[in-house]
Amino acid sequence: MLRVKGLTKNFGGLKAVGSVDLSIEPGQLVGLIGPNGAGKTTFFNLLTGYLRPSSGKVTFEGKNVTGKKPHYIAGRGMVRSFQQNAIFADFTALENLILAGHIHSGLNCWQAILKTKTCRRREREIYEKAEETLELVGIGDLANAQAGSLAHGHKRMLGIGLALMCEPKLLLLDEPLAGMNIAEVDDTLVLVRRLWEDGLTILLIEHNMRAAMSVCERFLVLNFGRTIAEGTPEEIRSNPEVVKAYLGTAADAA
Repeated sequence: MLRVKGLTKNFGGLKAVGSVDLSIEPGQLVGLIGPNGAGKTTFFNLLTGYLRPSSGKVTFEGKNVTGKKPHYIAGRGMVRSFQQNAIFADFTALENLILAGHIHSGLNCWQAILKTKTCRRREREIYEKAEETLELVGIGDLANAQAGSLAHGHKRMLGIGLALMCEPKLLLLDEPLAGMNIAEVDDTLVLVRRLWEDGLTILLIEHNMRAAMSVCERFLVLNFGRTIAEGTPEEIRSNPEVVKAYLGTAADAA
C-alpha cells in the first residue's frame, strides 16, 4: 500500500530526515517511534504533503505522490490526524464531523445549491456517518457540545473522528496519546486496535514506546532523523541502539 524510498528533508545544513525507507502492506498496524526530536512528525509531514522532500520517493497504492498537495494525498485515501487539535472550536462535535464529511462528499457546487436528490441523499448519509463515528470514538454523548469546550482527551478523539470521516485507506495517527491521562490512553489504544481489527491499515507515530508496543505488530524506529531499527516488538525491545536512544526516558523503554 505504501512504499517510501530514501525520503530525506534538509533544512539548510540540518538533515531532519535522512534517507528513510518504509513499506506498509494492506491490513498492517505499524508503529513509527523514537525519542522527542527524532524526526517523526517531519517524516509524517513529508508523507502527507505538508512538506516537500529534498529527495526520495513516496508511492501510495502504486501512484507516485511525492510532494503532492495534502488534499490530493488525502483524497487518494492517505489521511492523517494532527498532534495539535485541528478542530473548529465554535462548531459542535457533530458539526465538525459533518463538515469533514462534506469536504469528501463528491458533491459539486450546483448539486449543493439546487439541493438535488443526490445531494439530499448524500447529506443524510454524511449525517448518519457522523453520528456513528462519534459513537465509535467514544464521544457520542457529546455530539451537541461545542468542540472548543471539550476536554483534551475528547478533542483528541474528535480529531481521530475527523480523519475517519475522510474515509481513509491508510490512517496516519500523529502522537494520539500526547497529553492524555492513563484512562484516556487505554481508551485510545482500544479504539486503534478496534479500527485495525475492522480492516483499517494504520501507521501510528508515538513517543510512548510502551503504549505503542501494546498494539503495533511492526516498528520503524527513528533517532536524529535516521532509521536505527526496524522489526517486531520483540526485536525492537532487545535492540541496543533503541535502548540507548531511549535512555533519557527509561520508563518508556522498559
